[in-house]
Amino acid sequence: AKIGSMEALNQLKFIFRLFVRAISSSTQPLLLFLDDMQWADIASLELIKSLITDAENKCLLLIWSYRVNEVSDTHPLTNILKQIEVKGVPIKKITVGNVCRDTVNELVSDALQTSPYLTQSLADIVYRKSSGNVLCIV
Repeated sequence: AKIGSMEALNQLKFIFRLFVRAISSSTQPLLLFLDDMQWADIASLELIKSLITDAENKCLLLIWSYRVNEVSDTHPLTNILKQIEVKGVPIKKITVGNVCRDTVNELVSDALQTSPYLTQSLADIVYRKSSGNVLCIV
């Protein structure tokens, strides 16, 4: 028998909730990092909301990253975040800003395990190309 698209989506969300419950536990919680959420479609956002608001699973930590300048008050991601907060799920927002030229040099020197004095010219290039955006540097 054929089922409607809404029923199919509800079944998919139910199966995903069961799957996440099966693979996570208090001794082995599940951490999901999802990048560029500003590009997620509504069906994916609904699926994620279903996972994070599942009252029977306390062993899931979800970390989202998105570009604030691409998410307006009317963006679907904003709406989903509000719905999640209304359900009582705590949301911690962390804003990652740009770093200064000296910090870029520290990151480069740490990555190359070399003296900051020797990595300064490379760090200057990295800073110039990235404008200090950490996500472009690491």
